[in-house]
Amino acid sequence: MSEYAPKTERELQHEKLVDDEHRARLEHELSKKARQAEQELAAKDIEALREKAEMHAEPSEHIKPDQQEEPEPDTMLGMQQVLKSKAYEHTLRRVRQKLPKPARVFSRFAHNKAVEAASNAGAQTVGRPSGILGGSLCAFLGSVVVLYYSRHYGFRYNYALFFVLFIGGFLVGVVAELLIWLIYSRKQRQ
Repeated sequence: MSEYAPKTERELQHEKLVDDEHRARLEHELSKKARQAEQELAAKDIEALREKAEMHAEPSEHIKPDQQEEPEPDTMLGMQQVLKSKAYEHTLRRVRQKLPKPARVFSRFAHNKAVEAASNAGAQTVGRPSGILGGSLCAFLGSVVVLYYSRHYGFRYNYALFFVLFIGGFLVGVVAELLIWLIYSRKQRQ
């Protein structure tokens, strides 16, 4: 009959403590068993994979050194180019997010493939320092000479002549740079 008697507060706390300890011990044992099962399963999977690899592997005696395949340089260069272009596009997108709306629109225009190609070609030909130097010297000296003759002989100076002289001097400067480059490169090859 004592089992039906109401339990005191202390007895209830003791039973709860014992139950909690028992539950914690069981959870610990279950997690330990689960880890062991996972490790055993992983070990079995690794063994099965090793067996498959050994079964499909070709012995090293059958492979000749010149049969080993190496990636072709062209393929690697193509891969690098693709990676560079993707990184460039990613950088452009990231920078454009920080720009105000008008600058973003201009950036899309300026970094268009056609505009960039024309800009790069122009940078290598039009913006040559030797051409600009030759054009400016020719335009200055030619304008001084023509201005002197126009004052001396009384004809009217044409301002379009400045641009014609600049273009002519530019071409002379670029051709002079090309000739100097050819001479020095030929000397270095010999």
